[in-house]
Amino acid sequence: MIKAILWDVDGTLLDFPAAEKAAIEKCFEVFSLGDCTDEMLADYSVINARYWKMLENGEMTKPEILVGRFREFFGKYSLDVSCAEAFNEEYQMRLGDTVVFYETALQTVNALKGKVLQCAVTNGTKVAQDRKLKNSGLDKLFDHIFISDVLGVEKPNKAFFDKVFDVIGKFSPDEVMIVGDSVTSDIRGGKNAGIITCLFDPLGTKSTGEIKPDYTVNKISDVLDVLAQRRFDITFADASCRKSIEELCSKSMFDGSENICADDYYFSGGENRILAAFEENKLVGCVMAECYRDWGDIGSVFFLYNLCVDELFRGRGIAQALVRSAVLYAKELKVRRVYADIDISTPAPERVFTKAGFALEQGDTNRYFKAILE
Repeated sequence: MIKAILWDVDGTLLDFPAAEKAAIEKCFEVFSLGDCTDEMLADYSVINARYWKMLENGEMTKPEILVGRFREFFGKYSLDVSCAEAFNEEYQMRLGDTVVFYETALQTVNALKGKVLQCAVTNGTKVAQDRKLKNSGLDKLFDHIFISDVLGVEKPNKAFFDKVFDVIGKFSPDEVMIVGDSVTSDIRGGKNAGIITCLFDPLGTKSTGEIKPDYTVNKISDVLDVLAQRRFDITFADASCRKSIEELCSKSMFDGSENICADDYYFSGGENRILAAFEENKLVGCVMAECYRDWGDIGSVFFLYNLCVDELFRGRGIAQALVRSAVLYAKELKVRRVYADIDISTPAPERVFTKAGFALEQGDTNRYFKAILE
């Protein structure tokens, strides 16, 4: 069960490109450098990313990269290189003036307030981060804020995380998760620290190479699905569970389904699987998931059947965790929609699916769906 989340800030909770654009344009005005075109901004972003990679790899210090990126940028466009240091100081202030949250980011942090320990872990400068955290209101939502400038070491160094744990106390590695958009900083850092890693990849375009995150999400609210899955021991069932699954379904069906046959194809290692929830090695719930790759104009779809929870374990969020885990699996398969056939005359399953973001399909009194990659 995850008890602490380490949130990266820029590019994860906050839309850094939006703040970057506004800050640079304002600084160009302050230093009378003329217009900063979209082409120039694109060039700067490439230069900036390259310099931060050098910091993460230990090839340059933070003061060197902060000023060096502007010197290279100004040199490329024949601007006054001598003002690079002063420009960076102004830029750090201006970065906190524009606050744009990624979709569902603020709602997710709010939803988790008081339920798990939430900390900011950032390589940004103290000047910029203090300002943007205050202006965004995140400073009031986080339990702790860790800025590399203050710690004296950057992600992905293990020493950064050692200093974090010195403050928050000792947790088991499977109780802490870092969520961030950088493979080389956040995910590598999480791996170095031995904790759970979650990559935020809103466009689905990040290449991870040899650094494999434990989870990948394209919306920050998907982190809630990860937490639900980790709350219980939810995994793919193998054939050894067949009898237990059929017995559970025969007496503890949750969603009004009638088919309770755990067919061979669920255990063949293909895309059709059964997600099973265990507590102390006892099967307490399951849901059957089937993927169809050619579903008319929609394309790939995912169907959920036979959601069931042992009656002695109901009311603990197991059904919700199973549904959210199935949605995560559907996203891994890159399907467009998840459907769930349920009997809506029974209120309990309706609450489970609507809470997980499903909506009743227009013109259908039984089928709920949730769009994935619309």
